[in-house]
Amino acid sequence: AYCKKDIVKGVPYLGADLASLFMIESGVNGSKNYSRARDPVDIKSNTTYQLIRDIVDGYIASLTSTSKFPGDNDEAPSSSILWAMYLKVQLLEFSGELEEALTLIEKCIKSNPDCVDIYERKARLLKLSGDIQTAAECLDKARELDLQDRYINNKTTKYMLRADRDETALERISLFTRHEGNPSQNLYDMQCVWYELEAAASFARQRKWGQSLKKYAAVEKHFEDYNEDQFDFHSYCIRKVTLRSYMSVLRFEDEIFGEKSYRKAAEGLIGIYLHLFDHPEDAKVNSKEQDYSKMTAAEKKKAKAIARKK
Repeated sequence: AYCKKDIVKGVPYLGADLASLFMIESGVNGSKNYSRARDPVDIKSNTTYQLIRDIVDGYIASLTSTSKFPGDNDEAPSSSILWAMYLKVQLLEFSGELEEALTLIEKCIKSNPDCVDIYERKARLLKLSGDIQTAAECLDKARELDLQDRYINNKTTKYMLRADRDETALERISLFTRHEGNPSQNLYDMQCVWYELEAAASFARQRKWGQSLKKYAAVEKHFEDYNEDQFDFHSYCIRKVTLRSYMSVLRFEDEIFGEKSYRKAAEGLIGIYLHLFDHPEDAKVNSKEQDYSKMTAAEKKKAKAIARKK
């Protein structure tokens, strides 16, 4: 009944909701603890997963043949078959059956070619299959269906960066930034850490070491700013007697440089520096790209200003 209700409503996150029911034993020393199954092999053998899969298969068969849910006398809404197939796509994804999921998602697209959620799911399946280029193009098509959706625009930007199409990614994210000709500076001012980390990783894959280091260093600088800004909060908390918030800040201070984003940036910086130390010829290649020796003072100043903006 729960699945049927959300299928009728067209709830796209129903699969993610049901995934919390796929539990496996993870006890230690004889104790029985349960945790959520994440490995496709564990999920496929999970009894709850198999039960839900059978129920959804029954829904699809009944809706296809009679346009009704099993045991119902009333005809179901026409969109029910679409969302039942979409739910099965999510279940197939959980169990690692990506080829079958891609075949079924194409049927969903034919049924409703204007649904953003379906294209987003297809892009995710393509990414999991290893085809990040096609996944980025698919998500960009979804973005074009709703140009006012900031979430899908950011998601497209992320996929473009993972496909190493950094210029296109900057064009996409600049649609939602306030800037005067330099969206990168606006993203830095807004401390958009996720974008800078993805861009840095993309530049590193393209062996653009200087640009990658710049992005990773920007993330490091953001965390230094977070740490320094907390000093202003101490006197504020004591003056306003917001002691609970004050305790949260103190705990945050203890763990600020253990945050996942900071660790990624630090790992990226260290990795690139070690690579350049082991392969100094790569650093020389980059230095030739920035050769100012044959420039006049005015040309050198202009070139350095352009390089800073990149």
